[in-house]
Amino acid sequence: MDDLFGDDAPEGYFEDSCPSYEAYLQSFEDAEASGEALSHSDFHLLEAELEALLSLEEEFGYLLPEQLARKDQLAERLFIDPETLFDNDGDGSDYGDFDDPPFWHN
Repeated sequence: MDDLFGDDAPEGYFEDSCPSYEAYLQSFEDAEASGEALSHSDFHLLEAELEALLSLEEEFGYLLPEQLARKDQLAERLFIDPETLFDNDGDGSDYGDFDDPPFWHN
């Protein structure tokens, strides 16, 4: 990953990183995209926007055409497959059905 910047990487550039940002940098390098890579904070800002759009889509069942276009644009720019961003297991299935009695049966 360091070869993206060669010896010109700012000191401490990779210290404030995380796996998702490092994956973005690798994808950016692999795609030989033009321009500069997003900063770590800019990446997470746009990632949060994408997550918000996905949450709206899940909650309402659809997005407006402008929102769909923005979602696609963000996914392409961030090299994120929106289908894999959430594990889609937010239904609490790991905790059983809330209608079931608690596991400690009195």
